[in-house]
Amino acid sequence: MSGTLIVWKAPLVDDADAARALLDDFYETGDDSAFEASPDVARFYDEIVALDPVDDWDEGRDEDETPT
Repeated sequence: MSGTLIVWKAPLVDDADAARALLDDFYETGDDSAFEASPDVARFYDEIVALDPVDDWDEGRDEDETPT
C-alpha cells in the first residue's frame, strides 16, 4: 500500500477547494512559502516515522526530506 499524506497547520482553510488551491500552487511551483513552518508538524512527522521507520519505506522515497 502506498500513498501521500500532506499535513500543514497554517494557513487554515475553510473548505476542500481552498486546500486544493494551496496544493495545486505547491505542485506547480514547488514553492512551499504559502505554508507556515510549525514545530507541531515536525513533531507529527517524528511520531509517524516512529510508528513506521523511514528505513522500512519503499525504495525511491526521499528519506532525507523532513518537514519544517
